[in-house]
Amino acid sequence: MNNDKIFQKTEGRLYRFYEDQQKIKCLELECIDLGQQKERIRKDIQETNVFIEEESKSITYEERVQTSSNCTSYAERALINEIDKLEKEWIYVRKKLLKKRVKIRELEREISNIKNNIEMLSEENKRFIELKYGDKKSFEEIGQVLSMAKATAYRKREELINNIRIWINIIK
Repeated sequence: MNNDKIFQKTEGRLYRFYEDQQKIKCLELECIDLGQQKERIRKDIQETNVFIEEESKSITYEERVQTSSNCTSYAERALINEIDKLEKEWIYVRKKLLKKRVKIRELEREISNIKNNIEMLSEENKRFIELKYGDKKSFEEIGQVLSMAKATAYRKREELINNIRIWINIIK
């Protein structure tokens, strides 16, 4: 493979690194929300905090007892049905939460060697990489933020990409 292709592939990996980091943050927020939902559902099940419809809307003051062949009243059946719905919802939310956590771990494994490469850089170089590939700033904007000329920013990119490429090949 020629150097231009390798350069482009390395840059692509850096762009994906920052995109994947953003995906991980979003997935973590979703996991927090799902965890809270799961806990609320669990609490509702424990407290049996469910709404039971009235058996009859008639305005009589007589106590009606309805029996059935399975020896459970309407209220008991309604309560059991509501708890079953809550348990199914709890299982659904738990599965979604587990799938999201699996996705987070997969993304973390994919980006681990690029992350390690970036961690080894100096603070100035890390900032350059973050501005260029994370924030997608132009060379002029990077030059203004880091107080360097546009030409220096181009050279810095070439140098950093080549160093990262070498370290990626060593780590593999």
